[in-house]
Amino acid sequence: MDWCVVKQGLEMFDALHAYGLGTLLACAIDAPIRLTDEGMVYRLRSPIRTKPHATVDILDEVLPLPTLKGLAARRRNSVKLSLSFATLDGLLAALFTSPGARVLSVADLFKAQSPAGQPQVNLSAARDGLRKVCTAITRWKDLPPARDAARHPLPSPSEWLESVLKDYDAHSPTIPLPAPTTVGNACILMTLEPSYGYSTRRSLSGVMHKTGVMMVGAPYARLLAFVGAARFLRAHHVAGHQVNFYVPLAASMTLSPQTTLPTLQFTANTSDHALALQWLAYFSRQNPPNDEMRIPAEWTGLAYQVIQTHGVRQAISRQRGCLDYAWLVHVVRQTGKTALNDWKRLLGYYPGQAPLEVDHLVDCLTHHRAEDWLAHLRDVALTLHRSCRCSVRPYHLHEMKEITAMMVTPTNARLNVVLERKQGTLRFGYALRLLGHYTPGSLRDLIDNLEAVQTCDQLIRVLARAMQECVVAMAKSPFIIIPTDEDLKYLLDDVDQHGARPIAGLLIILSTLRYAQRRSPDKPSATAQPSASAPPKSPRKTR
Repeated sequence: MDWCVVKQGLEMFDALHAYGLGTLLACAIDAPIRLTDEGMVYRLRSPIRTKPHATVDILDEVLPLPTLKGLAARRRNSVKLSLSFATLDGLLAALFTSPGARVLSVADLFKAQSPAGQPQVNLSAARDGLRKVCTAITRWKDLPPARDAARHPLPSPSEWLESVLKDYDAHSPTIPLPAPTTVGNACILMTLEPSYGYSTRRSLSGVMHKTGVMMVGAPYARLLAFVGAARFLRAHHVAGHQVNFYVPLAASMTLSPQTTLPTLQFTANTSDHALALQWLAYFSRQNPPNDEMRIPAEWTGLAYQVIQTHGVRQAISRQRGCLDYAWLVHVVRQTGKTALNDWKRLLGYYPGQAPLEVDHLVDCLTHHRAEDWLAHLRDVALTLHRSCRCSVRPYHLHEMKEITAMMVTPTNARLNVVLERKQGTLRFGYALRLLGHYTPGSLRDLIDNLEAVQTCDQLIRVLARAMQECVVAMAKSPFIIIPTDEDLKYLLDDVDQHGARPIAGLLIILSTLRYAQRRSPDKPSATAQPSASAPPKSPRKTR
């Protein structure tokens, strides 16, 4: 049998709505449900042809909770994660902005320290969090949602699931529509969809009139969104008294009664840093440390929300959006997974322990701007020049060109012309790279001079000294490249287009890139020649 969930165009709520219905069906028939995104609707398919039957008590199976004793026995860094702990984690996140205990996740319960110095559960916070979640579930079971008397007559206990599924018929699904309601009367919380939260910027909800938003047309949409949140909404505290909420968006997924995402831990990183790392983690289909919790799904993006907390006062939604995975798919298709793994490793360091600054990398991943990407490449280049035992891998020229071409800013088109042309700036950068292989001390001095370049005259003086160093190094190695006057002409044209300082920064980047070669320069041979992918040699000239 098939069911359909009509989208509203709100990524977080639509996904949680569909995930909740799929989870409810999977538990009702005890079989996997196939979910696919078909653009305007989410379609759910069941291998069983008979209609499922269940009472409202099925929510106890769909939303299992741990006991207080079980919470007290759990360790913070425990690898094994049960479904009940994951469900509690999602419901705490979904109810975070509602009245009651301000507990965000299971990780929030570990606040106290034992005499041995090991983290242990704060029993008071655990008791309050469990009470808050249990009260909400009881309210969902006892208080039916707003009903259309003609379409949704009060169901008998045994027909509860049939009443829910009436709005999701594959041939005539009901469109869920928002409507204003009084605060606390089955309104949709900010954590499920920031567009429906209390805000003076919204027309349907606001602080001045104390109104929230409920769902009509599909009255069980709110309940199903909470079920989806229990399994797929994850949140954690980040730096600056902020909270990040995540919901991965699936193009297709198989939902079973045990399907859930692993919980998250507190991080001292900024909200953008934590968002970029979580984005890469879901794309890599890795949810450590819970291998048994991996989900057979094809993710298309990560919907997120950043909330600013204010103690006991109402939180404020600071940022929301969706990071699409199409960009990462293109990166892997063009360059492989090496760059992706490097980004995850750099972002995974504890704050202050990374071998280089990662702020530009975070901005590049979240905004896809060419200037942020070049700033990150410059950070990598300077780190490699300043540290002999650096753990940072230099990028390949092919990686730089392909990723630069995928940036959304218009400057990347002009920059690609510089990188694709083998004469001019690219040859000067390649010459600096070979010079650094034989005389690294000279190259470090040249890099310091390039960092101070402000005008075209200063750049020419630095390059003239670099060519003198190349002439000296050529006596030791036949593989040193000396750019020609034609290369200088092209470089000056690039300076006119981009400016002296950007070109100097580009030369710093090019001096550390890896170039495809047939033979490593540290093993020269009289017959060895650079491959076609390396910049070809021009007749050597000195100035």
